[in-house]
Amino acid sequence: MSAHDTVAELADFKHLRETSSDVKKSFVVVFVMGMIFGVPANLLALVYFCKRQSNPASNKRYMTLLYRVITLVDTLICLLVFPLVESLWRISSHEDGKTNNAKISKDTLPPLPTLFGEPTFCTIWGLSWNVLSVLSVYLVGILSFSRCQLLLHPLSTLNIFKPALLLSFLILFIVIEKLVAHLASSSFYKDVEYGFDRNLGVCYILSEENSSDYIIAQSVMFTILLGLPVLPIIGSFVVSVYKLREAQKRERKVKSGDSSKHREASTTVILITGMYILCNLPVLFFYMFIWVGGYTCFFKALSEDLEKQEKICANSSLEREELLVMSMIWIACYTLLILINSTLNPLIYFTRIKELRESLVKQRDTILRRFKKGDSRVEEERREEIRNTRDENI
Repeated sequence: MSAHDTVAELADFKHLRETSSDVKKSFVVVFVMGMIFGVPANLLALVYFCKRQSNPASNKRYMTLLYRVITLVDTLICLLVFPLVESLWRISSHEDGKTNNAKISKDTLPPLPTLFGEPTFCTIWGLSWNVLSVLSVYLVGILSFSRCQLLLHPLSTLNIFKPALLLSFLILFIVIEKLVAHLASSSFYKDVEYGFDRNLGVCYILSEENSSDYIIAQSVMFTILLGLPVLPIIGSFVVSVYKLREAQKRERKVKSGDSSKHREASTTVILITGMYILCNLPVLFFYMFIWVGGYTCFFKALSEDLEKQEKICANSSLEREELLVMSMIWIACYTLLILINSTLNPLIYFTRIKELRESLVKQRDTILRRFKKGDSRVEEERREEIRNTRDENI
């Protein structure tokens, strides 16, 4: 390679590092906004659903229990984003330093973040994120299928036992699988543990050797658990929309308060399902692109820097720019889209559920009245103090 080619290649890597830094900083902004809005909004919705009363044997009770779990999971997801803010900001700042300071070696790794730098915290966070991201998918699926069943069979009674059993099985499966991977000593599970990736800025399950088949197996499982459920949920979504339109046509002929409430509840579920599809369909497309295109080397090179990724995927047709884009999309699929979905769900609750809005207005009025009473009490005490001072002077 000539000196001119070397200079051009260095300039190319410098430009890619700048791009990577800018994208990660954009992710940080979205993460911060998601936390600031998502945590209090989901907490308010959780409080409302916990207070909402209904007949224990009714379908409304079933839906209320589902909404409670969904808002709790969304709250935890929004809270768990905090360590990502620190890690991605440190990595982007380090990439800026390597770009602007020639004294910093290109092989220098970014500093470990405070939280993700702790192995125990990294393991707990990684496992919690895996469980919560899968739960968020299947909770929306259960919600969508349940509402679809009510639209198809309005007189049916929903039972919370089966969904609870499914969710418990999913949690046990994920936890046990990760525990086995961590404890096993076979070649398939060679040196597998949760670790902090200094290039991607997240904690996730890693193998000491990038050639380990476990990395591919994890990618397959991720595709199955998070990507493939989109397809049946889309089917449920289409059926629900069709049945809802039919119900609206019937409602124009026979006006009924109960049918109107049923339609409003169905519309809320359809909006939540539609939001989920918009946020998770890219995950399925991205993984299908990798599997169908034969770019599985990307999974093995994921935890490496751009130069090593290019060497690992030398036999594929992937260019370094494409590898960078794929890495950014992977971060978005693993963290960003999940956060956006959890953050936007409360907006649907607030705009669609009248009782929730009324509850928030009552809480606001109660707080304002308490403040006014507090102000009036302070003012009265001040006046009393002035009168006492005057009496003492006289």
